[in-house]
Formats: sequence, structure tokens, C-alpha cells
Amino acid sequence: MNCPLEQAINTEYTKVERKEFTVYFRENNVLYRRTTVRNYSLNDFIDSTYTIAIGKSNAEEDLKVSSNFTINGKEVSVSSKKGEEVHA
Repeated sequence: MNCPLEQAINTEYTKVERKEFTVYFRENNVLYRRTTVRNYSLNDFIDSTYTIAIGKSNAEEDLKVSSNFTINGKEVSVSSKKGEEVHA
């Protein structure tokens, strides 16, 4: 069984207009966001990658992750600092 990320990447969708994959990584104490995009046209597609520096940090503990999603029509927001467990 595949995990949710693998399922999302490997799922074959119909009538796709755009796919995005975003990775956050740290290099030399700078946090970066790299987004790879595939835009589809009638019979072709164009791939592009964007990398931006989000900010410099010397404290890994300050990294905070948050997500918003909908479950059974109810919006749920979850956030945690690095190393904390999250239960939804």
C-alpha cells in the first residue's frame, strides 16, 4: 500500500490543467521553498521550477508547520513545531 504522498504523485487524473510539487529545505541556515510545476495545454505540457529563499534561521525549533483541510464539510487547522506529534 502506498502512502498518501505517493498516491497523490502517482494518481492518473483526467482533464488535468496543472500539477505542483513543493519541497521546503534548509541549506546553510536558509529555508528555501522549491516548487516544480507542470502546466498542461491541449497536446503538450510545460515544466518549470521555482526556488525562493524564505528566510534565514539559526534555530530549528522555530520551524512551525501548519495545514488547513476539510473533513466531512468541517474546516480543520493543524499546526505544530518541529518534533511535536500531531493528532487530528
